Amino acid sequence: MKKQNKTKQAVKLHEGKTMYIIFLVMFIALLVVIDQLTKFAAINAKQLQLGFFCLKKAFNYGVSFGLLNINNVFIFALVTAISLAVIFACFAFIFMQVKKQARFNLFVLALCLLLAGTISNLIDRLAFNYVRDFIGFCYFAFPSFNLADLFNVTAVLILVVIWVKTRRETFIYA
Repeated sequence: MKKQNKTKQAVKLHEGKTMYIIFLVMFIALLVVIDQLTKFAAINAKQLQLGFFCLKKAFNYGVSFGLLNINNVFIFALVTAISLAVIFACFAFIFMQVKKQARFNLFVLALCLLLAGTISNLIDRLAFNYVRDFIGFCYFAFPSFNLADLFNVTAVLILVVIWVKTRRETFIYA
């Protein structure tokens, strides 16, 4: 009887983790679709201004915010390889988190944002050989960017906050 209960508990736990992974994959896919749709709409739209932001269509051959913006095979291969490594690492960390605990936390959110941003920009890079950027600041010079870039920057900021908080707690209690 006890063995049967443990088996049922293990099955329920496995089902819960499977549903959690499905939720995370759907969340990432939703963010990718939103980014791709906004890129498509913005590239085909006329000039638009919303407060400080305006539509600035740009084709970025480099990395975020126009860095290394050179149409070069080496840059393309390097950025693609780094993107694939980031995608693999994020999935690995997510699966490790799911194995430990089946709950949504800031670390998992950051990984999902980083995955969505990286996948969406990689789709652009593979489909067009550049990333479609369209958001800019109207009143001062700053490279154009897109939602995927915002996902990536937000993810990195969350990861830095987690790292600083963890380091501070480790330092204080060590």
